[in-house]
Amino acid sequence: MEFALSQEVHTIEKELVTNKYFLVSARVNEIQDVLLWDEQAKIVSTGSGYSSPEDRERRLENLKKMIDDLNYQIQFIKDIAGRNIGCVMINLKPPAETPSEPITSTILHDNSDTINLEEFNKILSKDKANSGRAHIDSITIASDLRGQGVGTSIIDQLSLDLKSKGYQYLSLDTGVNNYAMVKASKGFSFYHNSPYETNKPRLLGLKKL
Repeated sequence: MEFALSQEVHTIEKELVTNKYFLVSARVNEIQDVLLWDEQAKIVSTGSGYSSPEDRERRLENLKKMIDDLNYQIQFIKDIAGRNIGCVMINLKPPAETPSEPITSTILHDNSDTINLEEFNKILSKDKANSGRAHIDSITIASDLRGQGVGTSIIDQLSLDLKSKGYQYLSLDTGVNNYAMVKASKGFSFYHNSPYETNKPRLLGLKKL
């Protein structure tokens, strides 16, 4: 999938500028670039990168499999000059969430189409083949462009594209301190949760498309 989007963003000086960004599917020979963006996403989300060279190599092998997997979309975010300014990874058939602790408190945007706790858990627990849900595994933007609305525009465009393909929901998860991700994810309902595999506090977000 490839598409272009136009957006208006405010710079730090509050001057209005217009930019065009493109999502371009990553190729196998670009896997090292994907790995670099993947580590940046990990640092932003958790505060640390890969723990060892072996950890990095395992992740590289996983990314190679993901590029060839039709259930994944790995795409570079490019500007009109062709510069990679970010990367987004979408799982088109995410597994059901099975948290070890109940999802409790909530953080909602004012404009969010609120999803109550019961519905939230019901949607996340559905078998991936029948869930109608896609999941943003990661999204990262170049540091000099963060806070300018690029992430929000990319998520909005992904939402429109996924909805046109029949998806009903879009989910994501991020660290509890990743305020930039929460800010960029307009329309999502967020609940606190501690995933069983890490037992570290996370935020799970869900949005109706």
